[in-house]
Amino acid sequence: MSLGNSVNVDSKDVEIIWQPKSPINHDQLSKIEAWLEPTDHLNDFSELNRHIASRAPGTGIWVCDTPQYQQWHNTDDHGSIWVKGVAGAGKSVISACLVQHLKATEKSPVLSFFFRQTIESNRRSRNLVCDWLVQLLRYSDDLQVALNAIVDIKLKDFSDGQLWDYLLLATFRPQYVRMLMTSRPVQQLQLRLKDASIVHISLEDYRVGKDITLFVSQRLGKLFDGRNPDSKLTLHSIICDRFAGLFLYSRLLLDSLISALLSRQHLDFEEIASTLPVGMQEM
Repeated sequence: MSLGNSVNVDSKDVEIIWQPKSPINHDQLSKIEAWLEPTDHLNDFSELNRHIASRAPGTGIWVCDTPQYQQWHNTDDHGSIWVKGVAGAGKSVISACLVQHLKATEKSPVLSFFFRQTIESNRRSRNLVCDWLVQLLRYSDDLQVALNAIVDIKLKDFSDGQLWDYLLLATFRPQYVRMLMTSRPVQQLQLRLKDASIVHISLEDYRVGKDITLFVSQRLGKLFDGRNPDSKLTLHSIICDRFAGLFLYSRLLLDSLISALLSRQHLDFEEIASTLPVGMQEM
């Protein structure tokens, strides 16, 4: 496919030909962004910002101090880092925390995408490519010119592979590209991702427990606001004895517990302890 005066979107082999750059104005950029149909990755309710908002201050950033992260961040031999954890272990919050940290400390573009099977716009790899094209658009004049030449063609007429070629154009010959990914420790993925260049971090680390303990303490601190310190400590102990390394369980438990506490004047801790769900399967 040549990006000259004509575009053949039926071609299986996409060849992007360089052409002289011409200024792309704000309206043209906005048109391209809308054409790519990205997720609402910038609004307050996006997956990224929602996870950042749920993070307790002082948590998550410990990953940056691990030897694995340093190996990924500071060497040229390990371009990918894979953070693994069971459902509810806090993978999304930690990855959002790392995205925020990298955006604040790095000069290079930092791209992010959160897959969610329950949200149609976050379900497919095509959604990721379109989101990343939008996030890279203002950094790449070549990408702006290339997409501006095809913006009047329906997006659905382009295959996933063709869109991927435009993404490669935007990242043409960078000094390096580093990838951070998170998932559950699924056997099929682990069999496919055996490359020695991939660094692995497990969220079974004891520091996850420290993060959860801090998260619980801060939530209860806001609830009691300096009152009834003994009650706060008792509830803190009850919850921390049960969280089993799961951020999601702790958050859901706190939400249900706080709702119940606000409707009571007297706290029966034995009753609370006996009625709390033991694990995620009971919630």
